[in-house]
Amino acid sequence: MSYDVLWQGFKYPAGHKVVTDRQTAIRVTSDGYLEVINNLGILDSKLAQPSDMAKVQKTITKGNVTYLYTASKVTGIPSPRINTKGRYQYRVKITNTNRHLITVNGMQIDPRYVDSVDVVVRYRIGNSNVNYFISDGTSFN
Repeated sequence: MSYDVLWQGFKYPAGHKVVTDRQTAIRVTSDGYLEVINNLGILDSKLAQPSDMAKVQKTITKGNVTYLYTASKVTGIPSPRINTKGRYQYRVKITNTNRHLITVNGMQIDPRYVDSVDVVVRYRIGNSNVNYFISDGTSFN
């Protein structure tokens, strides 16, 4: 289950790790809140409570970079303070690297044969080297 969130990590976990891996997820809700959810499993049937969140006041997209402006800092997301007052105090930079990565999942009976392939797109948050990914909706079974 993806929930349209950015998952912290290099790419979609393979095989049995998809069941056990727990990661940090970042999302913008339909009502405009930027949320961080810690320790969330990719296959969890519902989203956990966010560990922190802030209302997105403004969004600007320039090419493959999207800037989200908030009045308060969201713990867990690199966001420099750009103003000391007002609605646009913090800026979150989300970069779509346009790099697609695949995870090939072997069959449980015989891992030499492919059971499925999951395709994700890599993102960066802020100027950090921490990788995030989101499913591009492509899965081959």
